[in-house]
Amino acid sequence: MRLPIVGYAVIIGIMVSASFLTTLDIIIAAIMFAVSDMFVARDRFIKPSSKNALLITPLYFGAQALFAFSVSI
Repeated sequence: MRLPIVGYAVIIGIMVSASFLTTLDIIIAAIMFAVSDMFVARDRFIKPSSKNALLITPLYFGAQALFAFSVSI
């Protein structure tokens, strides 16, 4: 799983980096999405905990809402 995880991390890193060329709402959404993915990875590969889910859910759905809001002008 190391190679797919590294590949995914690179893609997410590119997404976050590219977001800095756009608007503030997309930057915040990209960072929230990346942080939610870090908690997913922590939960799956390091230490499963219900605390992770408490952070994953609002970060992920908040990011999706901001992405949607950014295109519904």
